[in-house]
Amino acid sequence: VSSDTAVATVAGNTVHIVGPGSATITAVQAAAGGYGTSAPVTTTISVTAAMPTLGTWPALTKASTDPDFTLTPPTSPSAGTWSYVSSDTAVATVAGNTVHIVGPGSATITATQAANWMWAQAQVSATLTVSGTATGGSTGSTQSGGTTTGTPGAHAPMAIGVGDTVAIADLIPGIWMYTSSNPAVATVLGTTLTGMKAGTVTISGVLAGSTVYTKANPLTFTAKVQTRATVGNFANITVKVGAKARAITAPASTSPGAWTYSSSAPTVASISGGTLTFHAAGKATITAVQAATATFAATRRVFTVTVNGTGTSDAATAGLGTVTPLPASKGTKPKLGTVRAMIVHVGAAAARIPVPTSSSKGAWAFALAKKSIGTISAGRLTVTHAAITEIIATQKASGKFAAVKVRIPVTALPKVTALLIGRTLTITVQGGAAKMTLDGKTVKPGSITVKPGAHPFRAKYQGILVYTHDFHVA
Repeated sequence: VSSDTAVATVAGNTVHIVGPGSATITAVQAAAGGYGTSAPVTTTISVTAAMPTLGTWPALTKASTDPDFTLTPPTSPSAGTWSYVSSDTAVATVAGNTVHIVGPGSATITATQAANWMWAQAQVSATLTVSGTATGGSTGSTQSGGTTTGTPGAHAPMAIGVGDTVAIADLIPGIWMYTSSNPAVATVLGTTLTGMKAGTVTISGVLAGSTVYTKANPLTFTAKVQTRATVGNFANITVKVGAKARAITAPASTSPGAWTYSSSAPTVASISGGTLTFHAAGKATITAVQAATATFAATRRVFTVTVNGTGTSDAATAGLGTVTPLPASKGTKPKLGTVRAMIVHVGAAAARIPVPTSSSKGAWAFALAKKSIGTISAGRLTVTHAAITEIIATQKASGKFAAVKVRIPVTALPKVTALLIGRTLTITVQGGAAKMTLDGKTVKPGSITVKPGAHPFRAKYQGILVYTHDFHVA
């Protein structure tokens, strides 16, 4: 007999593994042949969580002008929730599963799948390369691989709308010539693909000077042209600081595709599902994307949210920081680029502070407005406590340029984990309080016994969704 049937069950002399944990197996020999029933003997069985085998996660190629996009996790046998972090927030930031391009460069996007019942935590990484000039509306990732002399690589399929014109992202650098199998559906001029009518074509590519991608053996991939839905526009929103959260009203659309949203300034207005929560004074640009369907192409719309009144500072039009000349310093005020907000997570790797470009060569120094939330070392921020605050970054005077100070908004989010073993859900929160609900009811950190069925779990900090997962108990 097993002491814990959530770990293992026993039928006859066969043990069936159920989930991770430890159980005591007790054996008793029945009376027979003049011998009485034996005393019980025990042994302990320990079951560890298995490591899930993750599918491939290809490299990503984007342009610095590309809009926010949604990460698709690799395949996994585990139902554990996914979280993401960027190694360089000056290149890209990640909020939930939405990536916001900050500037050119290369960053490693690390996807972590939380432990879930019989499966252990797992991680996988992909390289995001952001070019300094737009590559058009390329529809997703380009898989790395392929050389001019070795084994051919694979190009990701493309999907565009009727009337759209996008650039084909080259698999590897070089001079490419592309052709379409059906110009009535999609035409190709050089490396530019244009959708003509709904349908699917095969794109063939030949690389000059290559012995791999030749006319006899070209690179091939599919391009799907989808009908463009008729979609209205979102109304801009203006509220005062302290206004109640509200649901976003999507415009009429001929497509049934689901809408997803992202905010350029979560310290001003954050989004959870389809609900807007207002925080500090400023402006935020909300990007709304209606997912592609079998018939209709994806559609993108933007609208602005203006929050009037006093906030955490005079910060943040569109999620940007403020620039303050230092009056005691003489010289010309340097020309600065965009000052962007940071979103970081407790327990994550140190994130690079995204200082703006500057015409001055003066060195930067940093200080946290709320020192208790973490530390700054070598231009990188590590947070240990959740807070909405800012970094004061000061560029020293250099040459003809005066010193200047910028305020960088910082949203530090707590680390929330939820682990289901059998029918026990264990919730932990690191770095601060989070508002958590299970089945729509408020819960606190600790262990909860759940009944069979589906149990949606949500955790938010200051209206920002930190953790979400739907648990299923047999």
